Amino acid sequence: MILQRKGVPSLSDENAYAVLEIADYRRLLISRLMVTVAVQVQAIAIGWQIYAITNNPLFLGFAGLAEAIPAIGVALYAGHVADVVDRKQIVLWSVGTLVISLALLWACTLLMPADWTLVTCLFTVIAITGVA
Repeated sequence: MILQRKGVPSLSDENAYAVLEIADYRRLLISRLMVTVAVQVQAIAIGWQIYAITNNPLFLGFAGLAEAIPAIGVALYAGHVADVVDRKQIVLWSVGTLVISLALLWACTLLMPADWTLVTCLFTVIAITGVA
């Protein structure tokens, strides 16, 4: 039996989709979904391109490592920033960094030949994405 405090509605008392009636939350949820899908598509495209150039699955692991190391490295600092800075600013900077990394990917792909210089550029952009 679950104990229920007085004045606090239980989950069965509320409509599960009532939170979607809040316009700001709806926008946040939709934008977060769109950014997540975009980042996943970008990761697949980068992996595909790296494998097409190197023909070595080990470099796909290096790509994951290139994103994980910066993400782990800035985790504590990011927690402090999250406590101090306005949440909207954090989201704007994060999405802005992702947009910049997308522009860098586009530039690297168009301006560089498909060899190791492109792979190096892709790993650099992956590291920037890991910081975002």
